[in-house]
Amino acid sequence: LYLCGFMATGQERYLEKVMKAAQSNKNVILKVGATNAEIEEAYHDSLIIWSITGLGSSSESPADAEHFGIGLLEGMSRGVIPIVVDKGGPVEIVEALSFNSTISSVDELVASTLSVLGNDDQTLRGMRTEVIDLANTFLNESGFESNFKSLFSILGMKLAPGK
Repeated sequence: LYLCGFMATGQERYLEKVMKAAQSNKNVILKVGATNAEIEEAYHDSLIIWSITGLGSSSESPADAEHFGIGLLEGMSRGVIPIVVDKGGPVEIVEALSFNSTISSVDELVASTLSVLGNDDQTLRGMRTEVIDLANTFLNESGFESNFKSLFSILGMKLAPGK
């Protein structure tokens, strides 16, 4: 299990508890402030990506949910199968999948994760292909890349060498 991300201000005590729990399990890799290379390694080694900001919160405040899900899309574009909490932007990303990947409780998170892990290799390949196609469609058809190129063009800059 890779846990990658950044710590929100005021969450130091919670992070200490997570770090302590992670140290006792060799199968948990915790990366706070992970580098791009570490995140890429996590995507490469992972089958499932959780986007669960707001899980367990009864608040309807947008601040208690993932707003967009760029990390989710990055993982999906590499074939990592999403499981997302049923609030915020990630729901809109995964709603077109042929399989259910939204959850609203810890019990559903466990059940959905075990369900994905219980699939045979052929089914997993199909799911991964579908996830990659959806991520690429979302990124390309929404004009994300072209909008970024336009923005950089307006600023007189190149997005990346050769692009």
